[in-house]
Amino acid sequence: MAVPRQLSDWTHDALIELVEDGYHEPDSFDFKEVLDSHDRAYTERILKSATSLANTRGGFLIFGVSEKGVGRERIVGIPRSRENQKHFSDKVQRAEPPVEFTVLNPQVPVDDTRAVLVVEIHKARRGPHWYRSARGVGEFWKRSEGTVRVMTYSEIEEAFTNYSERVAMLHVIFVSLADNWLRLKEMSQHQGSDTAISPVVTDMSQIRQHLGVLNSLCPEATGSIFQILRICDSLTTSLQVMLPVVNIGLTGKAALTREHNRTMAYGAERAQPHFETVLTLLQDRFGFESVNAGDNRIPPVQ
Repeated sequence: MAVPRQLSDWTHDALIELVEDGYHEPDSFDFKEVLDSHDRAYTERILKSATSLANTRGGFLIFGVSEKGVGRERIVGIPRSRENQKHFSDKVQRAEPPVEFTVLNPQVPVDDTRAVLVVEIHKARRGPHWYRSARGVGEFWKRSEGTVRVMTYSEIEEAFTNYSERVAMLHVIFVSLADNWLRLKEMSQHQGSDTAISPVVTDMSQIRQHLGVLNSLCPEATGSIFQILRICDSLTTSLQVMLPVVNIGLTGKAALTREHNRTMAYGAERAQPHFETVLTLLQDRFGFESVNAGDNRIPPVQ
């Protein structure tokens, strides 16, 4: 059978098919028989598994499936507990940067008292993950051709460099968002005018260009970014429709201008909370500094 690719694909039937087909541990997942062990060496093995998955393509840790035995007898489960997620989090808390993960809920039942815990390990977004071993050495691991191996110096350097470059691209988005928010504030100042329309146009080109970077490093901001793009596209279209009207004699042009300016101001107002959400997220997570221009501060202060 195909190895499950989504967290929700890990069902009891899927586990049975995997163990009966003789699957053990390919690059995309690891089986672990127990979770709540206080053995330091075992904790390091979990750290090694989690960081190596994150430093490759991400994957799954499956607790409650033994490497010993044959077929479905390998599905032994672990004690059902609401604390299992915390137990796992405690095991990987020494990783730097913190490993990002999602736990399948509910756990996959084995019987009335035992279940299989499935943890999805997300691909590293903020540089390679590492941890300090019992020997006091910082260890970087990755998956390669069905094995776990130490990352080479060049691989570590490349991973950090790629992360730094992506953060630099993210900063471009931050500055562009700040600039466009100030443009929208200027646009809203024409609200109520029936003699002139705002010539201000938003420029979303840098944001569109680096959307993939934003989604990989700060996916929580993606929803608000799409709202910003949708609103700004609508405002740009309205402006393009209205500009020819300015240069022609037209009965009722003052009323059209006033309505246009009111629409633009309303759009700028609707965009404000989305700008605040994204800019605040980027400031808090990546330490980007506030942008000041005259009396304006980004994110805008109510």
